[in-house]
Amino acid sequence: HVVVSMDDSSVKLYIDGKLNAETSEISLRPSDIAPTVCYLGRSMFSSDPLFTGTIGDVRLYNYALPANEIEGLYYKDQITSATELAKSPMYKTYSNTLIEAITEAEKAIESGVETDITSALRTLNNAMNRAKTSIEAYAPLGEAIQWSKKMATEYPQNDVEALSEYETALSIIETDYLNGEYPHSKINSQITE
Repeated sequence: HVVVSMDDSSVKLYIDGKLNAETSEISLRPSDIAPTVCYLGRSMFSSDPLFTGTIGDVRLYNYALPANEIEGLYYKDQITSATELAKSPMYKTYSNTLIEAITEAEKAIESGVETDITSALRTLNNAMNRAKTSIEAYAPLGEAIQWSKKMATEYPQNDVEALSEYETALSIIETDYLNGEYPHSKINSQITE
């Protein structure tokens, strides 16, 4: 979560809701920005490299955001991300853990006690990371399911083989994933056989 707040006298960089750097030595002021020099992921100078990452959300404001608003946006974004994960059927196993972490984070934010907020957000981030990591480990399984469906649809003569692959993949999901077990080596060996 990165925010740059800029006015005619300074630029401030916030990371995860906290001020990380600031300077009053700026050569480009908001009033200097014209539609011809507004880029995301690209500099106005052709010799500068392009941005190679991903950007999940971009917001532009017509005023310099104050610190308390930036901090509030960070908290709200963390809660929103966790809530979306908890609602997703893919993260069913983790929904209770995520909901508990969300509730604790909301209480801490409401209390305004910085140490409580930091601790609650750390717990929330850990819960989200555990859920995402577990699901990402199942990506090869999803590929096997997609392959099986494609084979059954495009090559009817291979229905028996495709159906067998599909049933194997579903069996792994039903017996392991939905029970909260994550035997990654078992999945990888099933897919490579």
